[in-house]
Amino acid sequence: MPATPRPDLGTQPSIVYLVEPDPQVRARLRALLRTPSIQVRECSSAEAFLQALTSERPACVIVETKLPGMDGLALQCRLRDLAPDLPVIVTSRDGDVPTAVAAMREGALGFFEKPFVDRAIVARVHEGFARQRRPDALATPLDDDPPTSPER
Repeated sequence: MPATPRPDLGTQPSIVYLVEPDPQVRARLRALLRTPSIQVRECSSAEAFLQALTSERPACVIVETKLPGMDGLALQCRLRDLAPDLPVIVTSRDGDVPTAVAAMREGALGFFEKPFVDRAIVARVHEGFARQRRPDALATPLDDDPPTSPER
């Protein structure tokens, strides 16, 4: 029986899952990220996201730390087992150093305190897609790391 061909990750639309309880933040991220080649799928809780998660790739998750029910860091740990290839970007309204360190130790592609710098989060999403398209490629740092102020 012939092997099933692997889909070409370069031609499929990319997916960004937004796991964020605040509808205004979801709307802002949706407007920022949605393009003809990027689908945005929104979930207000970790449980809703886990039901919506598919095996479609490339994909990326942006998750808030403070969620109803399962929190964002617990979801990140769960994803390590369910979808280890899925890049996770963590955001936090109440970002603190221990939370950021925990997220990064668990393999987050980035940690952003709100309000975040738009171009920085967009760059991390694209980096996540690139890693899935070429998993053997090393991550390339941004040439101009954004300032920590919430400029847009």
